[in-house]
Amino acid sequence: MRRTPRLARIIACATLALCPCAEAQTLERIAQPRAQGYVIRPRDRSAPLPVTVFLHGLCGDPAHACPRFRDGVDDRSWLLCPSAPQRCEGGGASWNPSGPASSASIGRAVDAVERLAPGEVDRAAPGVLIGFSQGAYIAERVARSAPGRWRGVAFVGAFIHVGRARLEAMGVRRVVLAAGRYDMTRRALEETAQNLAREGFPVRFVDLGAVGHTYVPSRRVAGWRDALAWLEEAY
Repeated sequence: MRRTPRLARIIACATLALCPCAEAQTLERIAQPRAQGYVIRPRDRSAPLPVTVFLHGLCGDPAHACPRFRDGVDDRSWLLCPSAPQRCEGGGASWNPSGPASSASIGRAVDAVERLAPGEVDRAAPGVLIGFSQGAYIAERVARSAPGRWRGVAFVGAFIHVGRARLEAMGVRRVVLAAGRYDMTRRALEETAQNLAREGFPVRFVDLGAVGHTYVPSRRVAGWRDALAWLEEAY
């Protein structure tokens, strides 16, 4: 197979160490015994920054999803996309349904990033969670199990029903809900967004366009950048 310059850069960065080409927000691999996944570094690392964590869906692979959420995140935080701990027979991985267990998996991935970039991750600052499909349910459980740890959450393609009281108990300050027009979860997410808006909770609904059960927006819609930038500003 002929290697293009772009492919060569991706291969060179899929290592255990942070390499110089990460300056261009390259997807970097985390491959340690108890922590697998990918990370994209923030553009400005003059001061420690918090993490934004993407949780993939059932039997998913974070390598495909992580770059989709880079815009709107990489100016404000580390984008961490851990792989779930339970391997699927056909490939990919799935999450443990326990909130504390999933939090521990996320914690190990953050530990791995801290070892790669000592002093550059602000672990004390509340982070942001993005969950797709199974990952959205896990995001809700993770936020509930660690009140105050996550300032913003994006739920994508899942039957999520949360109210203002529950979110405030979690310490969550802003929420994004998103689905494609042909996603069976869309109506539930739209209703949750409407209910939260009536309760006066900061919420945005993202229309992913004429697509089904996915986190990838149609080319005809705005995409993720504005919504994620708004979510990242939830301080």
